[in-house]
Amino acid sequence: MSPTATIPGANGAALAEAIATLAAAVARVGELVTTGSMTDVPTADRPALAVDLHRAADRATAAATIATGVVHRDGLLPNGHVSTTRWLIVEAKLSSGEASATLGQACALDERYPLASQAWIDGRISRGAVRTITQGVDVAMRSLPYDDRAAQRVIAEDTLVALAAQASVDTVARAVGRLKVLADPEGAAQAVADSHDDQTLAMHPDGVGVRVDGYLSAETAAALLTVLDRIVDRWHREGTLHAEAVVLGDDALADRRRRRTRPHLLALALGHLATRMLDTGSVGHRHDVRPHVTLTVDATRLEAGLGGELALPGLEPVLLPSPSVARILCDSYISLVVTSGDCPRGGLADLLRDHRETVLYSERGRRLVSARLRRLLEVRDRHCAFPGCRVDVSRTQAHHVLPWEMGGPTTLSNLVLLCSRHHHAVHEGGWVMQASRLGAAADPGHPEHWQFDPPGRSRRPSQLGALPVTA
Repeated sequence: MSPTATIPGANGAALAEAIATLAAAVARVGELVTTGSMTDVPTADRPALAVDLHRAADRATAAATIATGVVHRDGLLPNGHVSTTRWLIVEAKLSSGEASATLGQACALDERYPLASQAWIDGRISRGAVRTITQGVDVAMRSLPYDDRAAQRVIAEDTLVALAAQASVDTVARAVGRLKVLADPEGAAQAVADSHDDQTLAMHPDGVGVRVDGYLSAETAAALLTVLDRIVDRWHREGTLHAEAVVLGDDALADRRRRRTRPHLLALALGHLATRMLDTGSVGHRHDVRPHVTLTVDATRLEAGLGGELALPGLEPVLLPSPSVARILCDSYISLVVTSGDCPRGGLADLLRDHRETVLYSERGRRLVSARLRRLLEVRDRHCAFPGCRVDVSRTQAHHVLPWEMGGPTTLSNLVLLCSRHHHAVHEGGWVMQASRLGAAADPGHPEHWQFDPPGRSRRPSQLGALPVTA
């Protein structure tokens, strides 16, 4: 049944028909893009075509947001939905975060920002600019007397919409920042004071990684960014970032070049900073125990290839695959804790069984490279041993060539220094490392002693037992 047959009124029927036409056009565009039609477009014209598509999608989002505001104002929701947010989640298939953001934007446009609403629907400003204007102005006007807010908001909206039509969203955001100070100097000072108490930092496990959300005061952010920038700057000056970017295969090289963005480097620097603080004990002790990262490994599950659990203080642990467990344990102090129950035979389980009596009476470190052995490794290797990599030894980890759980000893001849990137490449990335037995290269200190074969060139040896996986 056509929309015009179900909706009375000429304008209502025209709107329903236009939406149906839009849906069909979007489906057609999606079909053309995914079936390779972009390749028929001259290379020089493709960027403009993609930008046109982004702008069209943004205007469609504007219409959907404004329509959502009308539905919310009416308060009549179908199918028994008790809130507009829930209706968006179920009927429009939005996530809870998307639904809340859409409703908040719709209400702001419907109630307080008519100029921004019209500019967005006309395609003169983008969704990012609308969000920056509405949220920024609301915050800037929050501490003003109620009677003054409306008039000041009209002036601010008019100025910022005109700016957004010509400038980038970042420029608009900077203008909004100045607006807070100009509109209410006393309130701006109080907002700075409040920002200290409003700081948050939340982490949410997401697969094998963790998503970080938060809000920091300007001073805290400045201090953190200064430290992280200093670390990244040192890496640039030492040339270790360039040195680390050696060929791992064409696909891996292209992926790394895409990821070498400033946010990625800042994340690496934050991890480096935290790891160094734990290694040096600069964060102090608690109950005579130096803070440490805890990785829980069940012998049976590890032998079956099911990995281990990395503890996240205050959160649910993250499950890591077995190659990641093996990499972490290459250069870590571990405390063996043997519980009751039968242990399987072979591999790591035998080594655990060998130390059962000792462990029952005192914790004992295994695998850990001693300070003396570490110094010998640094003198011998001088940098990451991966071909072409020159990352300094201070940023490397000791790797057992023959895995410790397979009987590999913690000796100079079975150890090599790898930077974090290439340590991941060997364990999780499928690179195969082995020692040469020919001529001078038979010496572990020889530059050509260690051979690295990329994934697929040679079969990756199993590092763990081959027990069947059980439920």
